[in-house]
Amino acid sequence: MIQMWNHFVQMSNSRVVKQIFLWDRDLCTDNRSAEIKEICEVFCLEHEYNNLQLINVVTFKEFMLQKTKRTWHDTILSKPKLRTYRKVKTMPGPDDFRQYGLILQYPNSVQLLLL
Repeated sequence: MIQMWNHFVQMSNSRVVKQIFLWDRDLCTDNRSAEIKEICEVFCLEHEYNNLQLINVVTFKEFMLQKTKRTWHDTILSKPKLRTYRKVKTMPGPDDFRQYGLILQYPNSVQLLLL
């Protein structure tokens, strides 16, 4: 979505596609512009949205990763049944056996759920 935003922002104003994009942005109800606006509000990028500025994709990915980690950590702390899993797993992402493509001959029930 952010790359699409950057693409439209860089486009010439004389193009019909850009004019439709600007019209869509002015409407901003139940459309892609509304989704992008919501994303920008979550990540404090309202200035870029309001002024039709490019959004740095690398910085956006870092913001998104930090928010995901924070949400994951807060969620896992609120689940008492996952207290052992919390000790083993410290960051969101694939588990080791999934990351390296290992499939166990006799997987336990937790590993079956993760497959």
